[in-house]
Amino acid sequence: MRRIILSLFLFVTAISAQWSTDPATPQSLGSGIKAQLAATSDGGVYVAWLSDGNNYHVYLQRLNSSGEPQWAENGMVVSDNANSSWIAVYHLNLAVDSEDNAIITTVDQRTGGQWNVYAYKVDPDGSMLWGDDGLALTDSSVSNISPRLTVLSDNSAVVTWTQNDNTVLFQRISSVGALLWGTGILIADNDATLISPQPIVTAEDDVLIQWIRQTGPFWAANSELYLQKYDYGGNPQWINPIVAAGPVVFPMGNWSQQSVAAADSGSFSAWTEMSGNVQSAGVQHITGEGILSWIDGVDLSTNSNNFHISPQLTIANDTQELMAIWKEKTGSQTQIGVYAQRLDSAGNRLWGANGTAVVALNSSYDYLDLSVAGFGEDMIATYIEQSVNMNGDIYATRLDTDGNSVWMGESITVTNSGNPKSDMMIAKGLGCLFIAWTEDGSVYTHCLREDGTLGAPGGVLLVPSEYMTIEEAIDAASDGDMVLVAAGTYVENINYNGKNISVIGEDRETTIIDGGSSASVVIFNNGEDSSAVLSGFTIQNGLAQKGGGINCRNSSPSLDNLIISGNTA
Repeated sequence: MRRIILSLFLFVTAISAQWSTDPATPQSLGSGIKAQLAATSDGGVYVAWLSDGNNYHVYLQRLNSSGEPQWAENGMVVSDNANSSWIAVYHLNLAVDSEDNAIITTVDQRTGGQWNVYAYKVDPDGSMLWGDDGLALTDSSVSNISPRLTVLSDNSAVVTWTQNDNTVLFQRISSVGALLWGTGILIADNDATLISPQPIVTAEDDVLIQWIRQTGPFWAANSELYLQKYDYGGNPQWINPIVAAGPVVFPMGNWSQQSVAAADSGSFSAWTEMSGNVQSAGVQHITGEGILSWIDGVDLSTNSNNFHISPQLTIANDTQELMAIWKEKTGSQTQIGVYAQRLDSAGNRLWGANGTAVVALNSSYDYLDLSVAGFGEDMIATYIEQSVNMNGDIYATRLDTDGNSVWMGESITVTNSGNPKSDMMIAKGLGCLFIAWTEDGSVYTHCLREDGTLGAPGGVLLVPSEYMTIEEAIDAASDGDMVLVAAGTYVENINYNGKNISVIGEDRETTIIDGGSSASVVIFNNGEDSSAVLSGFTIQNGLAQKGGGINCRNSSPSLDNLIISGNTA
């Protein structure tokens, strides 16, 4: 990663940042559709997308923290295998491992008429680590669709997909591209159709997979959400799968569901179900032992006259309270808005029985691609506001713990072109939210900072090229800044001193903070929140009465990708 750090220094000192501060001038990445985003540990982001037209080739670009494209204009071609159907747009996935390699899963028809699943791994320099053709996860005469992807702490990846439209199949790939679960773990049910498996990683580093089980006619199927937890060896950790929801009827054409991991080794599930002539948004908490916390789940709103559609979830960092947004419609579907809710650990609704309005019900606009991300105890919601003539723009709102708007004017204008937009996706970065979308056949991006302004997520301070020690860089930094530390051993003791900044090492194996047996190596004791990040280091040789390696008091920083060893307390 040293090359990346040097290039960051050159960009910062020589030219202006490429992340735009103007809603009218987003970053353009090239022609395409259906962008996916995944943030990197150095403050940058990968963007993958599909070329539009008859082939739907896979493209990838890496932007550094300043928004500078690191590869050729219009990105690199990851796969030029032909896809003969628009259905390909629903199968592209992107994730990042702890070494900032991009992992992509997709489907194509290179072997003939059937869809098969493939995986690619691309390093920060653009090298194809799993070969130019990727890894074939299937070589089947039946269809394999809807792959989903998650990355474990050892940089292996778990991919799940639907096979033959009625069974689900899971595979784990090692960091070097070996298939670890043989021909895969196949789940079949002679009495039901199984579809849409989704994997996440739990706080214990197990894999939790959620899928839909359906019986009855497809237009009004009885649907259930099933979950099972697997260890690294692919062994189920619960005697039987857990039924998180159902049987209920999912709305025709809206079988979307979500699963997010909680810090207690459990998870939250969300879904939309028919409720008389309207729709309800339901959620459930599942413990790490596979026990349902809330009897029959919790409806995010008790308003039985309105539609509550496609809830999207995030989790508050400290309290672990669930936050959600959804599309709200009146029973007559003549008025549409965006609503939000917050639940405590007992499932109590904290923002009122019906939630709080992010966008009040109105008859002028529809709201598309609702997304949400947690920032400390707050949440940032983003959405496309679309008029009846299909034109629209992207807006964002930040709500605090009480459901009140944080930013003046309540909503922030992310774009203002007024052109039709689609395929909006987000990814949480260091002190910012990356946003991508399709407009006029091209992929665009913006970087939305935590304070509601557009632009690069903060200043970049380089150690040792600009500052000889890490603490010198911390002392010079301001909230939202990023300290990038090149590989080496730094004999010092650092204190964030209440600053919500990111200190990122080049490689945790080779970037070492040595406390010199004089005090705690790292101190957080001035109310730092989750936007204070420490990542990519070995923390060693600390000596203190409490917290020889990391001393954390009255603070809740984000710690990631660390080796903590040889400390005494």
